[in-house]
Amino acid sequence: MRPTRLAVPLCLACALVLAVPQARAQSQAATEAEVRELITVTKADQQLRQMMGPITAQIMGSIDTRVSGLTPELRAELTAIMTKVMTDNTAVFIEAFVPIYQKYLTEEEVTAVTAFMRTKVGQAFIEKNPKIAVESMQAGAQVGQVLGRMAAEAAVKKLREKGYNL
Repeated sequence: MRPTRLAVPLCLACALVLAVPQARAQSQAATEAEVRELITVTKADQQLRQMMGPITAQIMGSIDTRVSGLTPELRAELTAIMTKVMTDNTAVFIEAFVPIYQKYLTEEEVTAVTAFMRTKVGQAFIEKNPKIAVESMQAGAQVGQVLGRMAAEAAVKKLREKGYNL
């Protein structure tokens, strides 16, 4: 595309970017009912319940490091208790999420996202997103470890250059 052909789309994009904050300021906040509908349509509540297993396993791992000699039966009992508490209280999480959604999303945005999530493509995204999120977190943790080491090494190098003895 030649530079002159890019000028019109760039100008329109800039105008849109500048107009969005004003339009957003004039937009109504999403209602609690609209946010709850979005949470239901996106199956966020179900995904939250699915996360309770790994959260419980993490807590159990912490217990294992502090308490020695747990029998497999007691571990299973503790896991069942924690899982029940967590899954029975999913609504508490949702209650905490609603005002956050309302803070950042307008009524129009929630309505549009809800409509999209009801489409075939939106439903496919909802079904695949938990796997994407898990793999992204794993990849992020691996990259973060490497970059963390590199950053620490760079800082140590700078400190040594400045005469600090490490």
